[in-house]
Amino acid sequence: MTTSEAPAADFGARFEARASKLVGSAWFWVILVFSIASYPVIHSLRAKIPPAPRVMGEMPAFALPDQSGRVLHYTKGGTPGFDELNNKLWLVNLMAPKDPIAAPYLPRLSKLQDHLQYLGGDFALVSFCSDATPAELLAIAKTNHNSPRMWKLVAGIPPEIRAALLAGLREALHTEPGGIDIESLDRGNTLVLVDQQGRIRGYYDTSDEPTVREMLRELGQIANHLG
Repeated sequence: MTTSEAPAADFGARFEARASKLVGSAWFWVILVFSIASYPVIHSLRAKIPPAPRVMGEMPAFALPDQSGRVLHYTKGGTPGFDELNNKLWLVNLMAPKDPIAAPYLPRLSKLQDHLQYLGGDFALVSFCSDATPAELLAIAKTNHNSPRMWKLVAGIPPEIRAALLAGLREALHTEPGGIDIESLDRGNTLVLVDQQGRIRGYYDTSDEPTVREMLRELGQIANHLG
């Protein structure tokens, strides 16, 4: 071994000995495991939270029979247990369920209902139906595997409900032109997100997969009180 090679060999030996001692320490593995486990948490804390969907109006009060024949009540700030939709997230649509044009949307709503089961009693899907009695809605509900606790089909579209949803949609289109058109609101494929305070927060075309993903993200954002 030459004179120049001796220091390098000595350094390598010392490094190997220290590394072996470090790896043999229990604290080394504790710190390593903690660092790996904490990375996703630190990364998520540093990730930018998307802006919450803005408010585009409010849902008016109503009392309408649902598919079971019971009256579904909503009044902002109403009595717990009586006003079933208070403090819940809703997805709302307007439809004529006996019209053939609505046929593709009913299975889609059924699938969405299943997808959002994890929200439990904190969520409701409400379909305002223009052309069916509660008995007819019950038959439609059974055909589409409806969960009466989660998906309410109500008989009737009060003018004030439609007016509020149209006003909110016009507000949305004013700042974000394109996308959903006014006529689509009556066809059943447009879902409207309503927050726990009865405020209208978004309009989504359920026939467009990226829009559905955006809807689920924003629904989760509001459900977790990030909006």
